[in-house]
Amino acid sequence: PADVAMLFVPPKFTKDAVFEALDAGIKKICTIADGIPLHEAIQIRRAALSCGAMVVGGNTSGIISVGEAMLGTIPYWIDRVYKKGHVGVMTRSGSLTNEVTAEIVKGGFGVTTLIGVGGDPVPGTRFAELLPLYEADPDTHAVVIIGELGGTMEEEVAEAMEAKAFTKPLVAFMGGRTAPEGKRMGHAGAIVTGGKGGGACAPAFFHTAARHTFLAAHVLTVPRTHSMLVTVATSRPDNIPIGRDPSLPGRGDL
Repeated sequence: PADVAMLFVPPKFTKDAVFEALDAGIKKICTIADGIPLHEAIQIRRAALSCGAMVVGGNTSGIISVGEAMLGTIPYWIDRVYKKGHVGVMTRSGSLTNEVTAEIVKGGFGVTTLIGVGGDPVPGTRFAELLPLYEADPDTHAVVIIGELGGTMEEEVAEAMEAKAFTKPLVAFMGGRTAPEGKRMGHAGAIVTGGKGGGACAPAFFHTAARHTFLAAHVLTVPRTHSMLVTVATSRPDNIPIGRDPSLPGRGDL
């Protein structure tokens, strides 16, 4: 029997498709539809949580465990962008994700599992809810987050780090430092509201968490640009090795 569903239906049919999969007992669902009606996205998330299922998306490019399986529209065949390794990736972006994974590969590392949570206002699964999966995965030695303005998912990760719910090294890129407050920037979920979710305020929140987690030798770092992710990570004071591929020109161990 099927245990995973990949949905390519339009936004107005997504709720019915998700509910059909849930009724069939499928616990892992990915949907790429962009612009699922807000009230239906809330219903999808509530239904999934009530039956112990995980819905990833909408507005996502998908999920990939490099060299093993893929759901969605991820260009897994490009070796300079996707190479198997020990760095997990969680992202709200699409094209920027490929830029970041290319930087990871260029730095001499590779990716275990990448999950695109999506750019809609109500994602089926949030960053902090995925942390236990990466924490339990022995092949994932560190995690990279590709965040952006809007919502509070990045702050929730910082709170999890402070509570030591996640103990592996984590580096986060936050897009949208110069975005004006109250303006939608790209994704429907990318809007600054209520003093949280801003590109300027979120890094400050992350650095607060970093001071706490440093005591446990795990630093949450926020580089200013995505191209600095690997450079910043390899300069971490705890210098925890991540299993760099020696065949690639890199910058040392993460």
